[in-house]
This record gives sequence, structure tokens and C-alpha cells, in this order.
Amino acid sequence: MASMKVVQLIVSPLVGDLPLVTLLPSGVTPHSYSPRPSEVVALNRAKVVVLAHHEVDGWIQGMTRLPHVSLFDEEDYVYDPGAGAGMTGHSHSHDHSDFNPHQWSDPEAVRRSVPDLASGLCELFEDHCPAIRRRATVFAGAIQTLTDSLTAAADADKVGSSPRCFITAQPFMDPFLERFGFQVLGPLSPSPEVEPSPASLSRLIKEARESSCTTLVLQDVLENQFERRLAEEQGWRIVTVDPLGNNASSYAEYLWGLYDALTSSHADKDASRIVDPTAP
Repeated sequence: MASMKVVQLIVSPLVGDLPLVTLLPSGVTPHSYSPRPSEVVALNRAKVVVLAHHEVDGWIQGMTRLPHVSLFDEEDYVYDPGAGAGMTGHSHSHDHSDFNPHQWSDPEAVRRSVPDLASGLCELFEDHCPAIRRRATVFAGAIQTLTDSLTAAADADKVGSSPRCFITAQPFMDPFLERFGFQVLGPLSPSPEVEPSPASLSRLIKEARESSCTTLVLQDVLENQFERRLAEEQGWRIVTVDPLGNNASSYAEYLWGLYDALTSSHADKDASRIVDPTAP
């Protein structure tokens, strides 16, 4: 089981015919998710749960005693709660206070996570391990190709002008924006549950004016009432993105969807984006 759709898009190319389902329903943010009893039952029928990072979907660890594979918790790629220690022997002593846990939007971070993901799956599905590792190699190579294509598109977009500037409501898009050289201001707040202080909001508005940054990025799974009022008051343009990949059928489609939403380049799609370069 994958905690949410974007995690499923990353895991799917490795597992082949192994059944893979997603826990988080479409249209729901992981920060406020409250599972139904039937979803808890479904979760505990799985052999392993794959999650992104304990600060985003770590709540799933309290719902089950199943082993879990964590994509971006470096100390916790495979952990068996029943054994009381990491199956790979890693401890929980690292300091991630400055780490943005929303790493799934950065294809380079995903590519780096693939070998450890494959190793974690191999520990639990030994009979499938050779195929899992082959698919992992193919997927990692495809992600590199995807990253190169997105980098080229972003570089071409910047020719003759300054990088596009975006104000982020929360840090969910920062890894993607920073990877491809966009200018980023914000976030307004560290999470949807935390409102910005008057002082921090004033500083951000001043910085946005000085930088002529007038585009606010929102996520489609939230109502964003405060952020929309702020954008209207400041005359900011709003771009809404799908940060969890709920509308994508592949990791490549997810990333191109983010890029197109940010650059309004839907009309410029070519055939290379229709073919999924991350298919196993």
C-alpha cells in the first residue's frame, strides 16, 4: 500500500504485477486526513506500506504494525515496528529540522531514493527481487531523462528574461521550483494548519513588491480562503497545482502537469510528453 497517489506513482514502476493500492483518497490533504475504519482494515491487509516522510504522512505509522518503507527519511528506509528496530539497522538520530519533506516533486530526490526503495521491497518480496531491481534501474534512468527534458524546457523558458517568480502558500512546491531554477518567495506558512504571523506576512509582501513577484501557487486539495483573499488584495495571479498527483497516471505526467500549470504552456505540449518516459 502507498500512503498517497504520488507515492504510488513512484512505487508502481518497481513492483510490476504485485498488487498496489493507495490509502489517501483523492482530494484529501495528508495533513488533515482521518481514515475511516474500512480504510484501516484495508491497510492492515497489506504486506508493507510505503510513505514519503514522517512529517507529511507519518501518521500512517500509528495506524498499523506493518513494516513500512519511507522514501525520504534517510534513517528509516525499511522499518519493522514489531521488531523494535530498523530492518536495515539505521537509527533515528538524524536532524532533519532544515529538510523540506515534500521531496517527491524533485525528480532528482526521487531518483536517489529508488535504490533504497528497491532494497526495501526486496527484503519483503525476496522472490521478486531480481525483477524489482531491474525495474528500478530502468526507472532511475527514465527519471534522469525526464529531469533533463524538464531542465531544458525551463531553461528555454528563461531565455531573454529573468526566471519566473512564484510565491508559495506552503513549502509543498519548493523542491520542484528550486530544482528547475525558478525564483521562489515564501512560503506564506510552513503548513496549512499554521497561519503566517503579521510580521512574516508583511516581510513577504514587501519582498514580493521589490521583486515584482506576483504569482501565488496554491494546492488544489485545500480551500485556500485566506490565501485567495490575500492574492486579491495584492493583485497577485493565482496558479493552482495538483501536488499529490491525483490526476496523473505516471510520475512523468505528474511532473509535466506541475510544469505546465506553472508556465501556462499547455498549448505547447509536444508528442514527447504524451509518451511516458518512466514506464518500466
